[in-house]
Amino acid sequence: MPSKRANQADIAEKLGVSVSTVSRALANEIGISDAVRRDVQRVARMLGYKSKHVPAAGNLDKRAVAMVPLNGAIGSLASFYHGIVEGMRSQAAESGMVLDVRLVNEEHVTLDFVQRHMTKSGAGGLVLAGIDPDEALVEWALDADISLVLANGVDPKMRLSSVAPANFYGAYMATQHLIDAGHRKILHYTYRHRHTIAQRRRGFEAAIAATPDAVGTVV
Repeated sequence: MPSKRANQADIAEKLGVSVSTVSRALANEIGISDAVRRDVQRVARMLGYKSKHVPAAGNLDKRAVAMVPLNGAIGSLASFYHGIVEGMRSQAAESGMVLDVRLVNEEHVTLDFVQRHMTKSGAGGLVLAGIDPDEALVEWALDADISLVLANGVDPKMRLSSVAPANFYGAYMATQHLIDAGHRKILHYTYRHRHTIAQRRRGFEAAIAATPDAVGTVV
């Protein structure tokens, strides 16, 4: 979250316009183009600027940025993320939404990084595909009423909308398949921690626990 309450000077700095232009745009005065007025209102919402003149999210142009991890899009999960991106694009087109898909280094996805990209794109919504937002980003989105959706991700506190595979039951069923085939010593090989990955581990451990003579090892 911002360290101080946003003001009109902050909005002006983000957009590269004068404070007077921001003030007139927020007050819906004549002489300000619709494009500038929308940009000012959008950035005001992003920064958490409080004013009766700032419209709700539903009144803005339907534009969103979708951030996809670069290593996922070009690595071994390329086909998986290709399906996610194509699905998002198809749904956006059907809904009349402009979706700006960007490949990013997920380690760089900070609050400042997101704000800069959304300002540049003119977006009022954000989709993170396979990227877990940090707490500062989540709190900012909630406070500024920014639509933030997680694709292939989950919010353990259930504050954000999310869409993800059934990781727990997928891992449970895969482990149970090995148990049914007669295996009793089963290795679960995992990697960096994400909430979705943790769900797979819990599914594996639940299947092992349900079989008295099965031994599970997590590496």
